[in-house]
Amino acid sequence: MKHLLLVFAVLVCLSFTSAKRPTAEFPCYIYGRVFFETNQSYADHRVFIEQDEGFADILVFMEDNPLAAQEIGHWHEVESRALADFVLYKVTDKAYADFSVYYTDEVAFAGCQQ
Repeated sequence: MKHLLLVFAVLVCLSFTSAKRPTAEFPCYIYGRVFFETNQSYADHRVFIEQDEGFADILVFMEDNPLAAQEIGHWHEVESRALADFVLYKVTDKAYADFSVYYTDEVAFAGCQQ
């Protein structure tokens, strides 16, 4: 019985530690309402803003309407963490980022580069 409880405890711990691990679709599943946090410890992911679209993991089109941000690469920035689907932190060094984005002005170009 003790061994069974130990196995169960290990499985529960492993499931919690892998909750924030990037998946195969990462960062392509990030779309919708985003909030840019100023404190890194409160963010879901760290993001680097690219100056060249060729090096970005995802091309992002910033939507004016949150209802229009329903596809990959379409984001709407909100002013409150409570309203966001994803909380992101902007880093200045790409080595510390979970992924990189490039803001595009063309809605047709928005999407995942992977």
